[in-house]
Amino acid sequence: MLVVLLNHYLFNAEIIAMKANISSGDKATKVGGIFNSEHKAKATFDILNNDENFVKQSIRLIPPHDQHYDEKVEPEDKKIAKTMLKSHLVFAVVGLVVGVIIASILFLLEFEFLQQHILETYVSISILCTFVGVLIAGAFSLRPDHDDLINNIREATRSGLWAIVVHTDSHEEMEKAKDLMQPHAVSISTTL
Repeated sequence: MLVVLLNHYLFNAEIIAMKANISSGDKATKVGGIFNSEHKAKATFDILNNDENFVKQSIRLIPPHDQHYDEKVEPEDKKIAKTMLKSHLVFAVVGLVVGVIIASILFLLEFEFLQQHILETYVSISILCTFVGVLIAGAFSLRPDHDDLINNIREATRSGLWAIVVHTDSHEEMEKAKDLMQPHAVSISTTL
């Protein structure tokens, strides 16, 4: 019963985080295309800029050997840090609440040892659940789906290739960007 209750509250915490948009940055997905010529990259860049589905500021052209490619791939570093802090705080509070609920249930089940050590029970279980909440927030914040895209862009710019990164707000925009890049791109990477 305790495991079922814990799973229920952790699942609800995940739903709350998704609704509050604390587990991701401002843009939902990123699409990165690698191009072997300046002409193909600029032609694709113009096609994307002329499409009304995309905001011009969300499309970045990255030339070969660009030392600041990382700012074009992840321009919202400060927003990411703020989002990570927010998600850790929310999940810590949810973990604390779950810990208090679990301790209360155990107290109501009248275990003799727990009855004799009420404060210690509440504190220890609440602290453990708070740490679990923070660990879950960390798992949400890592975003390993970005690694492939970032590594591909890094290798392309170091190898003298051109790249385009499009920051999209929806899965439909991501698919549209992929379709527009596909004819000219050597490879395409996306985030979730």
